[in-house]
Amino acid sequence: MKVSVPNDFGDISKKPVLPLVHEPIKDIKKEDLAAVNLRSDPADHASTQVKFSFKGLDGDHETP
Repeated sequence: MKVSVPNDFGDISKKPVLPLVHEPIKDIKKEDLAAVNLRSDPADHASTQVKFSFKGLDGDHETP
């Protein structure tokens, strides 16, 4: 497959087409995480359970 780059990018051998930018690393507090418990079979209380935490969505409302 041949890839062509428009001349608007200039000399692509000297600069990348899509430069990589590091994302800032932020410390996440335990209070800012939402926790969820999932079961492999929701109808069976004895089924395997998985618990994981994730960062909530940012926005105007307290709950997404």
